[in-house]
Amino acid sequence: MLPDQKSLGQKTILIVDDDEPILRVLQTVLSLEERYRIVTARDGRQAIDMAEKELPDLILMDVMMPNVDGLEACRTIRANPLTKHIKIVMVSAMAQPIDADRALCAGATDYVTKPFLPSTLLLNIERWLQ
Repeated sequence: MLPDQKSLGQKTILIVDDDEPILRVLQTVLSLEERYRIVTARDGRQAIDMAEKELPDLILMDVMMPNVDGLEACRTIRANPLTKHIKIVMVSAMAQPIDADRALCAGATDYVTKPFLPSTLLLNIERWLQ
């Protein structure tokens, strides 16, 4: 992160999704907020690497992804002393209560189901970053 970004109060958000349209929508919505610096990854392995490199304030991560799924990536990020403090919100089309339970047991901070309203997501991001 550039030194002036912290002084501007920018928060870094890592968006992780293998679905390009979803990734673009999230990136576009969050980029409109100047207080956020957005970085992206397309699978769980990249998410783990980017979490270590960028030390984001928040990770929005899909559950079903190639290579390493979101739950395993979440467990790996939580097990690393460098990244264990990062808030991780799982974003998934899987809407059964057991799906949310699995994410929370893996260490997720919260669980959001797709589709979602961008305005609601922005409100929740503010809450998660407090």
